Amino acid sequence: MLFGIMILFFCGIALLWHLDPQPASAPVIEASFLLGYGAFFLLCSLFFLSARPARYPFWDGRFFMSLHWWLALICVAFTAAHIGLFTLAQPLVLAYLHWGASPPMQAGFLGALAVLLCWLLSLTRPLRAVCYQNARSFRVVHGVLAEAALLLAAYHVIATRFHVNHFLKVALLLAVTSICAITPIIRRVVLEAPVARRPEQPHGQKRRKVSVHLALIVCAVFLLMCLAALGFETEGWFSQGQPPP
Repeated sequence: MLFGIMILFFCGIALLWHLDPQPASAPVIEASFLLGYGAFFLLCSLFFLSARPARYPFWDGRFFMSLHWWLALICVAFTAAHIGLFTLAQPLVLAYLHWGASPPMQAGFLGALAVLLCWLLSLTRPLRAVCYQNARSFRVVHGVLAEAALLLAAYHVIATRFHVNHFLKVALLLAVTSICAITPIIRRVVLEAPVARRPEQPHGQKRRKVSVHLALIVCAVFLLMCLAALGFETEGWFSQGQPPP
């Protein structure tokens, strides 16, 4: 179900992005936008992935643990590249880092900082043991930082109005942000097993090792995500009647 929601979201992005097309900017700025939207889509996808044992489906969680870590690394890299390229094209953007700057740019900066902290504070097991007293404190702090990063990033994307210039695009981004924000709660209440015990085996069934199958599914979703991020890049070119260089 969760993967189905992701697929519908990214397909919707790819279809709706050509509504009310916005003229393309300089190539460096467009590349920065591409990386920024890619980072936002990656951040959204991380809310659908969990390494905790679940009641259903009765699958192993190690694949999701590794996948979550590596996708978070790519998200951090995309965010850094987004900021770096935009600063290279528009050096005055550094003025947006002070407290008197516009709220959308402040939200983007704070969201990027929250993403970086989420990743750094869970980098290795020894580091987690130093930073957190127990697994519960890690889940709480990591979850709060992740939710803050998602909400700040969504506000940054919508309020800056770069290629999000149609009410359907805004509605779609608001919808997926809301779904991502409540997904951890849905997992906790509906799918995941209680913390105190492992999930019971249904009728003696062994936990399935499904890493290979899940890898294929996630690769397909990741491809859709990349196509969705590329959608806004092409709409600027085609709105001017010019093919991509």
